[in-house]
Amino acid sequence: MDFSLTKEQEMLKKLAAQFAEEELEPVAAEIDAEHRFPTENFAKMAKVGFTGIGVPEEFGGSGGGMLEKVIAVSEFAKKCMSSAATLSIHLIAPHAILDFGTKEQKENSAMTKEEWKEYFSSHWYFGGVRQLEHIAMFPEELPKRLIKMF
Repeated sequence: MDFSLTKEQEMLKKLAAQFAEEELEPVAAEIDAEHRFPTENFAKMAKVGFTGIGVPEEFGGSGGGMLEKVIAVSEFAKKCMSSAATLSIHLIAPHAILDFGTKEQKENSAMTKEEWKEYFSSHWYFGGVRQLEHIAMFPEELPKRLIKMF
């Protein structure tokens, strides 16, 4: 059995490693010392497309699968664990919908590619408590079609 990465996966690994070194590592110690959420790193990850890994392109994602997620998160963890954890947690919700959502949930939540991109790169979609607190405080920011799923 061949466990080698494909050319695309090798390219992703190099891109993720370079991104982690150039963008994440310089602020990693500061983020940890200040015990704060890596908002600026998340925005940079979204701009490059890391926040859509594993999400089909038809929904505004970057495509790929579980191995591509593991590659990116692993490379990020070498330089900034906070950013790696953020990306890992961020990717849970869309995959739960894609993998386990009913046909109605997927159809009722159908958004345009642009709406999905905005959702995946939004400053408040990080998962966990912060997301729930933000939704409770600002429910109008949650796309109307997505509310039907909750």
